[in-house]
Amino acid sequence: GMDSMTYGAVAKNILATGDWLTLHYTDQAYNDFYQHPPLAMWATAIMMRAIEWIAGPVAARADWVLKLLPALVAGIGAGIVYVWARRIRGEWFAFLATLVLLTSTRFVKYSKGLMLDPFLATFSVAAVYMSVRAAASARARGGLSFAAGTLVAAAFLSKGVFAFAPLVLCLIILRRKSFPFLAGVAAPLLVWLGPGMGLHFAERYYVEHVSGRL
Repeated sequence: GMDSMTYGAVAKNILATGDWLTLHYTDQAYNDFYQHPPLAMWATAIMMRAIEWIAGPVAARADWVLKLLPALVAGIGAGIVYVWARRIRGEWFAFLATLVLLTSTRFVKYSKGLMLDPFLATFSVAAVYMSVRAAASARARGGLSFAAGTLVAAAFLSKGVFAFAPLVLCLIILRRKSFPFLAGVAAPLLVWLGPGMGLHFAERYYVEHVSGRL
């Protein structure tokens, strides 16, 4: 689809320009690409560079490379669903829950190309799962809460405002013991905002792009 082609072009331009802070689509359209947060494009560019080192530049720019990462991310998400469901009701419940997910039309559709949805879904499910584990654990609560926060930050950096849903859900689960979680959310975002371009991106994305659709 067009979205997959667009994100793929942005990832290729990261490697071509060496500019990881300001994303670029083409010189004619969206030279500064503020339509979506950068994490999925960063991850795709890293995978393309790794494949280039292993198999050469031609293989790194093949169409299957753009499909590989979202498929892997979706697979990780399915694995998290399996592990979580197994803790709730055992092997058969986990098998059925994962089977329902893997046969979902939208899950399959968005996992076949370079789309942002598998990143958002996997990070969100992982964050909520970590929050549930943190709420039930006295010894590892701080570490699990911090990990849940970093996963919510990854969801924000994948598809922006859609990550407010797991953010609120995690806060409800953790209740008053949410400081490590909030620290986990803040740390990656502050690192990204630090160079200045992240702040400029956030301003353009949330003020112009998101508000323009409301």
